[in-house]
Amino acid sequence: MLLLQAPPAQVAVLPRRELLAEDLAWDAPTGRWFVSSVHRGLILTQSPEGSWRVFASPGKVAVLALALDRPRHLLWAAWAGLPQVEGLGADDAGRTGLVAFDLATGLERARVEGAERGGALGDLALGPDGTVYASDGLKGGVYALRPGSLALEPLVPSGTFRSPQTPVVVGDSLLIPDYSRGLALLPLEGGAPRWLTAPGGFDLRGLDGMAKSGKAIYAVQNGTSPNRVLELFLAPDHSAITFVKVLLRLPEATHLVAHDGKLFVLADNGWERYRPSGQLLPDLPPEPAPHILSIPLP
Repeated sequence: MLLLQAPPAQVAVLPRRELLAEDLAWDAPTGRWFVSSVHRGLILTQSPEGSWRVFASPGKVAVLALALDRPRHLLWAAWAGLPQVEGLGADDAGRTGLVAFDLATGLERARVEGAERGGALGDLALGPDGTVYASDGLKGGVYALRPGSLALEPLVPSGTFRSPQTPVVVGDSLLIPDYSRGLALLPLEGGAPRWLTAPGGFDLRGLDGMAKSGKAIYAVQNGTSPNRVLELFLAPDHSAITFVKVLLRLPEATHLVAHDGKLFVLADNGWERYRPSGQLLPDLPPEPAPHILSIPLP
């Protein structure tokens, strides 16, 4: 059900159906979209003219979250050896890490291996100083990669969260959705998370991608059926969520970005077509290609 005054517009369609598209990033100066593929293990980019091509690949591993660092001319990607990857090698199964690519050339500039085998660094946020914050949705840890460092710094131990998703930097803290517990605030330098409540007991579980625009936080809640796009506001002292509004309901979505007065949502990703073991479910009807929807900000 559409809860906005204007319907979402489709601004881009990915060239393949079986990508398992996960995250998206927008490079405003060049007018390029970047989209990550779990199944194919690569990053696609779309030119301003609309054509898609392979931008980069970290190898035969899943590409999950993206974080664009325009001041440093880098595109960060989180990768993991997940069973949904086509051609996953035995040596890569259970590995995870971060990789940075040059925005202009797609050449690899830095690579950092995750500390724990069996984890999946699946979501990223970029701090104003260039620090990359990464959450491990399988092992439950949250990490910081400081500028110039090639070692992940744990902000909380593994297991602190059950399944942390996309962090958002708010002041001196990270706003972190835990898929099965709700929304928490974590100091940027580490410490104990503080769990937040919402008006009327609104269920904050099942949040995945998040983005900040002005004072508003926007989130994809794909733990509900249908999936939802939410608008959230924090209390001035960040003690609670004070406002929640459902902007859009749709069959499937993962991540979103905000720019130029609009939200852009990556939809029809394909996750529901795979078993947790990575096998494609049998006898499925043809799936729509992943696409990017544009929603005017309230």
